[in-house]
Amino acid sequence: RRAILNAMEREEDAFRFSDSALRDDDDFMRQAVSKSGWFLKYASDRIRDNPIIVNAAISNDAKSLKYASSGLRDNYSMVANAIDLLPGVLQYASARLRDNRSLVLKAVSVDGNALRFASHELRKDRSLVWNAVSSCREAIQYAD
Repeated sequence: RRAILNAMEREEDAFRFSDSALRDDDDFMRQAVSKSGWFLKYASDRIRDNPIIVNAAISNDAKSLKYASSGLRDNYSMVANAIDLLPGVLQYASARLRDNRSLVLKAVSVDGNALRFASHELRKDRSLVWNAVSSCREAIQYAD
């Protein structure tokens, strides 16, 4: 266990070859994702659905939301926490949340380019587009 964690510090790819039992171990995975959120990619489905471990991964690297279970990618508070760290992770949110005006507004107010990940319906919303363009003029290209 300790050897795998040490190897992971030197070579992240080493994790791919770890025992599947380790990839389903809560304590081990909590330690792993605290070193690199990307280790969530190799976790078991059960771990990818564990909000505590996924939050730890997101805290380390917001883009690790990509590897969370579909249920957690549809969890407003989980996605909102990730967006606080990196607005572009809106792309990994569920379709339902990419159609949630308040969540999309949260993202585009900081990074207008996040508008490209909003639902088609919200890309037509003039007020939302205005907020996106206010933070990044280039965001206008994503408006419908």
